[in-house]
Amino acid sequence: MTSAPGDARDPGTRDRPGRHSGDEQTADLLDTLSEVVFRTDAEGRWTYLNKAWTRLTGFEIGPSIGLRFLDYVHPDELEHTVTLFMGVVAGGADHCHHETRYRTRDGSYRRVQIRANVIRDVTGEVIGNTGTILDVTDSRRGSETIGEHAALLELVSAQAPTDGLATGVVVYDADLCLRRGSPVVDRLVGAPQRVGDPLAQLVDLLTPTAPRQRALGGEWGMVSVARRTNHAQVGDIDIAVPTAADGPGRSLRVSVIPYLADGTEMTALVLADITDLRRAERRQAALARLGHRAAFGSDVEALVREATRTVVSTLGAADCELLRLDPPVGGDPPVGGDPPDIGDPRMGGGISPPGSSDEVTVLAARVGGMSSPFGILTARTAVPRRFTDDEVQFVQAVADLLAAAFERDRTDQELRGLYRRAERGRSWLAASTNTTTRVLATTEPRDALDLVAGAARAMAETDVGAVAVPDEHGRLVISTADTAPGQPITADSLLGRTPARGRDWVTGAVAAGGPIVLNHLDLRASGTNPAPGRSIATALIVPFRTSSQPSAVLILGNHTAASRLPLHEAALIEAFANDAALAVELTRTQRDRARLAVFQDRDRIARDLHDQVIQRLFAVGLHLQSLTRAVGDIAAARLTSAIDAIDHTIDDIRRTIFQLHPS
Repeated sequence: MTSAPGDARDPGTRDRPGRHSGDEQTADLLDTLSEVVFRTDAEGRWTYLNKAWTRLTGFEIGPSIGLRFLDYVHPDELEHTVTLFMGVVAGGADHCHHETRYRTRDGSYRRVQIRANVIRDVTGEVIGNTGTILDVTDSRRGSETIGEHAALLELVSAQAPTDGLATGVVVYDADLCLRRGSPVVDRLVGAPQRVGDPLAQLVDLLTPTAPRQRALGGEWGMVSVARRTNHAQVGDIDIAVPTAADGPGRSLRVSVIPYLADGTEMTALVLADITDLRRAERRQAALARLGHRAAFGSDVEALVREATRTVVSTLGAADCELLRLDPPVGGDPPVGGDPPDIGDPRMGGGISPPGSSDEVTVLAARVGGMSSPFGILTARTAVPRRFTDDEVQFVQAVADLLAAAFERDRTDQELRGLYRRAERGRSWLAASTNTTTRVLATTEPRDALDLVAGAARAMAETDVGAVAVPDEHGRLVISTADTAPGQPITADSLLGRTPARGRDWVTGAVAAGGPIVLNHLDLRASGTNPAPGRSIATALIVPFRTSSQPSAVLILGNHTAASRLPLHEAALIEAFANDAALAVELTRTQRDRARLAVFQDRDRIARDLHDQVIQRLFAVGLHLQSLTRAVGDIAAARLTSAIDAIDHTIDDIRRTIFQLHPS
């Protein structure tokens, strides 16, 4: 069997193509065993574990593979285990057998028995080990308990006084009638036991209240099995004791010991109160479970509900509640003064809720630090009593776990918020880059402003996006607009409208150096748009800084107040507006440069026409005019006509030169 793990090194290989059916059957067979089958490498790291590992420790197999087996050994036994392991390796032994304690997922430890075989290569070097791990916690505890209880039984048989002991003993004869008992048993079970009472009476009182606990009575109960096998039986049971002063339930460790006294078969029951031990174990398990949820869970509210239920069930409280406090701003104490001082979490009895006449006892623990508490965890009992120090520490530990979960959740939210803001910043930057590129490709300022208004509205997810520029009188007039689909107004209906605010408001907005928010903005009719006015419920006004239009603004608004403006993105919108304004300015500058180049070219053409063409034509005209005196009348008439044509051409060229100059 020890060689089988080598064929099943990784449980995930069962489903891989090409795996032999015999290997799968071997792996399945190993998973049915109650013992842990393992294999490690030379460094002591798990390379194979069967499913019994999860049943023993609670840890999943996948995350455990690759971890060292020493990571699970109890700290008190770590040095002994290392010494033993190194002794086997260095001494050349081929096997190792010892007991130790292994950590489980809930933070407790189980005593295990380990049998390991050392694996060596052909040169004798250790390449790993394989073996089994057996849980012997219950058997070891049972053996120790039976030994202690047998010694106690000897004291009882010797007629030694046992009334002062914390453990009770009752002895029954062959007919299972009470021969002798200690008063401790009466206190533990909450009812007196008299000589001659049948064992069945005590069995009824010791009926387990928890599921899957071994009963005393019945055909296969501990009493019947002990008498049949003549071997002592031990088990832990939880019973209901209504008269108990420290709570409604009690946990007992019961040993059933058959023995002979003067040839007579006797049966002794030894009862030990382990209520405090069980409560401590439950508190430890509950803290481990809550700690795991606090560290890795994502639902804080579910953790709070589980924590309050855990406190109620563990302490036997009537109820448990988390009283939340307002979150502090900037590290200051909550509104209403300093945070409550709960130096001693125990609040004395006699605290009654409003409208109640019953005295109660309240246990309170602060959730969070003094400077930034998240709330107060309170537990209340209907029966007046003082909480023990262990209960106080348990509730405070639960409160600390909740504080850690709240802090982790708050940190996660902050990180998610930072991530969302970073993503939005990246989106705005991409939109700004795209808009700038498209604006620089346009030739008309109106087209450029259309692109800016549309892109800003789409990114801000508002109903309306518009750009307003001042007219010759200094009044803002919407020159371009864009509206979301399905809105009651169109973009064309907003063109030419004038915001109800005056020029002083625009100057103030620009002077403020940043966006301003208006709860209401009227868009009135103007000379270019005499239609009835419109209104915007909320508006974000961003200065549109350009040198040629110093008072232009970008308007983003919603028709209803229910639609919220992206005020948290005001800085991003302002940066977008600045980049867009710069792109528009560059477009205008490029257009002006193009026009200037045309004008300069026209000036050059005009100079060339005046300085060269006209002068040559004038010279030709003078030359022809001088020839009229040297020819006959008919030829002179033709030359004169040609000279007149040249004069008309010079006049046409001069008019063309005048038209080339800009007005």
